[in-house]
Amino acid sequence: MGAHIIFINNHLAAKVIHISSADSALQYLYYIMDKYHKTVDVYTEQDAGGNIYFPSGWMGDTNALRYKGDFLDKPYSGLTCIKIEFAAGVNNWAGIYWQYLEDNWGQMPGYNLSGSTTLSFYARGENGGEKVDFFMAGVNSNGADGPYKDPAQRKKTITLTTTWTKYTFDLQGMAFSSIIGGFGFSTSAAMNYGQSIIFYLDDIQYDKQRLNEPRLLLSYEQSKFKEDYYEDAANRNAAYVY
Repeated sequence: MGAHIIFINNHLAAKVIHISSADSALQYLYYIMDKYHKTVDVYTEQDAGGNIYFPSGWMGDTNALRYKGDFLDKPYSGLTCIKIEFAAGVNNWAGIYWQYLEDNWGQMPGYNLSGSTTLSFYARGENGGEKVDFFMAGVNSNGADGPYKDPAQRKKTITLTTTWTKYTFDLQGMAFSSIIGGFGFSTSAAMNYGQSIIFYLDDIQYDKQRLNEPRLLLSYEQSKFKEDYYEDAANRNAAYVY
């Protein structure tokens, strides 16, 4: 903004550059302020400040699962994605619920997702052909494990490809005042013809804005280079008060 008049004189050029820098700084503050409030995030990056739900609801043959939330190789976006490994056994199955709050099976209320119309996520398989059930809601829907319960589960059975693909749940008409199980998956040996599978997830988000909520701004953004990821952990999500 002003590069085309930088030759008029030094004084004017300095003023133009100053105004441009101030505008850029304000735009950056707007971006940081709303970064985690334009959507409700289940997962965008490992340890992202906007991740509302926790992958704490392990189910079935949990020893058959390996979960890595900071996998750095070929994420859909950003630096990290989720890598899931399932070791097929004799008719075994396993899965994970992302819960609000952590380890909440109905003892505490869920997150208010009122206003959401879609849940979207990206997934791909290691080799293609991996079959996985993906779902949301359904935690304690019969009320047996506590006073709080989700509405009935919404589920899709998906055969993955090796290409990152966006999948969407249409949630219109669903009651959202308290959702414990924000996202989940399950898979089984039977679904995959006795074969072990590996698949990846990224950018799991609800389309709900929360622009009027109070927030603390991140003081530093993490490095954009995966080589710095682990060394950068001390500054990740820090909000300093001066």
